[in-house]
Amino acid sequence: MLMRHGEAEELADGGDARRRLTSRGRTMAVRAGAMLRATGLVPSVAVASPFVRAQETLQGVLEASGVRLEVTTEPRLVPGAPAQQAVKALLSAAAGGGRVLAVGHNPCVTSVLSVLVGGSARMCFAVSAGDIAHVSVDPSEGSGVLLSYLPARVLDALAR
Repeated sequence: MLMRHGEAEELADGGDARRRLTSRGRTMAVRAGAMLRATGLVPSVAVASPFVRAQETLQGVLEASGVRLEVTTEPRLVPGAPAQQAVKALLSAAAGGGRVLAVGHNPCVTSVLSVLVGGSARMCFAVSAGDIAHVSVDPSEGSGVLLSYLPARVLDALAR
């Protein structure tokens, strides 16, 4: 599963990497975790960019899903990371089997999703903050099939 971090503050002391989630961003993470728990799509591997907002998103999702996992920090999931390098990192994380939940940033998340399901970083997805894609990936091929895509705005609507 590939998720873009929740809504984050515009600016932070220390630059982009230090931006934290807003209250809405924390709510997005909780709703995503509750959805994963309710659908049985709980992860067995947790990976996030080293940026604060991605780490906070993943922690919120894990707490709300009721799963306790050690989070692996993956620098190849930062904004602007080459999609092929991020895909290699995710395939490595999935090498032991199980369901991976990776939280990153755009344009990296969009490019990774495009590579996995379309074979090219040129394929376009409009991945918004808090959106989650569930992809079945063939590790030997490095390609996959998009099983579901859940926009954060749908989770917002369901919570009303």
